[in-house]
Amino acid sequence: ERGRAKEMIKKREEEERQRQEEDEERRKKEQQLRCVQEEEERRKHKEKKLKLEEQERRRREEEQKKIDEEAKKTKEAEERSRNVKNTGNVEIVNPDQLHNTSDTHQGKIDSLTIQDNPTIERKPCTPEDMMTMANDVERRRLRWMELCRPWSQVSLQLKHRKIRKGGRGAARPASAKNLPELTDGQLLMASKPGTALAKVEEVHIEGVTGCSLSRLAECPDLVSVSVKQCEAQVLEGVQNCARLQHIDASQNRLSLLVCTGCTTLDSLLASHNQLSSIHGLDGCNNLQVLDLSHNKITRIGGLDSCVHLQHLDLSYNQLISLRGLQLVPTLLQLDVSHNHLPAADNLQDSALLQHLNLASNTLTQPPTLNNHVLLRSLVLDDNSISSLDVLSTAWLPLLSLLSVKQNSLTQVTSLCHLLLLEHLDVSHNQLEDVSGVAGGVSACVRLATLNVVGNPLTEDNSYRSDLVSVLPSLCHLDGEEVRQQSSVASDTELPFVRMCLAQREQWDSMKCRHEGCQTVRQCKKMAVGSAWIP
Repeated sequence: ERGRAKEMIKKREEEERQRQEEDEERRKKEQQLRCVQEEEERRKHKEKKLKLEEQERRRREEEQKKIDEEAKKTKEAEERSRNVKNTGNVEIVNPDQLHNTSDTHQGKIDSLTIQDNPTIERKPCTPEDMMTMANDVERRRLRWMELCRPWSQVSLQLKHRKIRKGGRGAARPASAKNLPELTDGQLLMASKPGTALAKVEEVHIEGVTGCSLSRLAECPDLVSVSVKQCEAQVLEGVQNCARLQHIDASQNRLSLLVCTGCTTLDSLLASHNQLSSIHGLDGCNNLQVLDLSHNKITRIGGLDSCVHLQHLDLSYNQLISLRGLQLVPTLLQLDVSHNHLPAADNLQDSALLQHLNLASNTLTQPPTLNNHVLLRSLVLDDNSISSLDVLSTAWLPLLSLLSVKQNSLTQVTSLCHLLLLEHLDVSHNQLEDVSGVAGGVSACVRLATLNVVGNPLTEDNSYRSDLVSVLPSLCHLDGEEVRQQSSVASDTELPFVRMCLAQREQWDSMKCRHEGCQTVRQCKKMAVGSAWIP
């Protein structure tokens, strides 16, 4: 019996060992199968990524090819104008007339004659010139209609887009737990005497040395919060404030935003902090103004929920790319100055953009603006731009301000297609003669302000009189007033220009009415009982 018992034990051990071996072998096979599947998924993902990159590369090559062709034609026109000097005068013609040489109406858009004295005279605008300008405007408009992406497609994609929740974001700083809580007196400082915490609508705190904002959760009726210069590290306690519209948390030490679910939030100001990423804005569907300037943000993300964002300020950060802007095509104003951007890509879906600031980056050429007909101001100061050829192919009928100071321009490319250009700053570049400027802006009949200070051409004592004679609409040159005897006659303006002016005035009037209504509502609210006037 003892022997049989030993045999049974040995048999059971053998069976257990075989079962373990079989389990181990099965696990190995499953692991190998998973590895094969993962490798296959990685291979497919890599192929898909390479395919997308190849498509993007081809698209960029095609765009660059078109830009190069336009630039080549422009240079040919400018070279032709220089070669005419041997005859005793120079006739600078708009280079766009080379694009449609077969057009019977194609002629001189504008001509500039430089005599031997050397004084510059501007020839009057003839009906042929008007016809040529009208043809050029129509040609550019039709080309834009062929290449642009309709806003209906962008808005439809935005409507059906699945909003992804943001990641973890920055870690909660350990030192935030040791900060003192806000007192009742601080929370009630901007309210009427006797107001309960649950009824507080405004909180204004400034100059407190270190504080935690978690007690804001005890004020569910908050409408406006201002916490400045308080060394706060986490913006929290506002998630359940169903009426919250405005937050000003600038000049603190914030490294984390927790504004999830603030569906009524209209503006968030968090400049001069220590944010390294954009997170904590999930559910902020009505956010329109976001100021995150003077932080440490390295990339754009976490804006999926901000489907109505109009004003975005990311200046003075550490951005190296604009990837992520396609998630907010509703932008009207974008400021990404003072970053480390080598190029301004991912702007193609921002068709509503009106003001763009790219100053103080590392750009070598202007951005490609093929879908930005509403753009009104473009700032490219303090970069490494040597040519404006890219802008010569863009259709920007409403652009009124262009600033390219502190770059490496040697001449101003023809800007005759900028119909409403009123302010141009090309100061502190490498422009050596007046013709390098006059040839590009002589057709800008609405140009009122021109700044060329800091260029070699200013060493010539007659440069002011030369430029003034070319530009009868000029009112200020290098910061000094210019007295002109002639101005732009309304009957010489194209109907399209008058339409653009009417549209701009209508937009400005509507904006003033909107801002006036907001001011009235704010005054009424303060008159009801708010003690603090922001």
